[in-house]
Amino acid sequence: MADYNSKEVSISLGGIPITGFGEDTMVSWEWDTELTTDKVGVDGVVTAAKTNDYRGTITFTLMQSSPSNAVLAAYAAQRRFGTGSVGVTDVNVKDINSGEKVTASEAWVLVPPSGEFGSEATEREWQIRCAKLEYFHAGLT
Repeated sequence: MADYNSKEVSISLGGIPITGFGEDTMVSWEWDTELTTDKVGVDGVVTAAKTNDYRGTITFTLMQSSPSNAVLAAYAAQRRFGTGSVGVTDVNVKDINSGEKVTASEAWVLVPPSGEFGSEATEREWQIRCAKLEYFHAGLT
């Protein structure tokens, strides 16, 4: 039997730990393109071409009370009002349970989250854009 504990998943942006996650999904990631594209000729021969586009997005879901909202808002403000690569940093997600790791050395806040205020606490969804999103698993080198 394999065990899983969400407290064994660590997430950082610019070396600063991200904490105060939402009720269900704390982090997710997605690539923009497939690893390869392929075309088939009229004679049925398939040609596969390696894609060199590794862009992707990591999404954090935080409670509105999370102190990490301020960290992410600061990066968003740097990106919006700064020049050059201001607001660009590294992002790391590591699951000790499975040995999985998702990382990018160039990442930035895509857009501040939408939100709402009401009678109960709500969540904030932060999208972190990555120039080169990489995935590693402990069983692979």
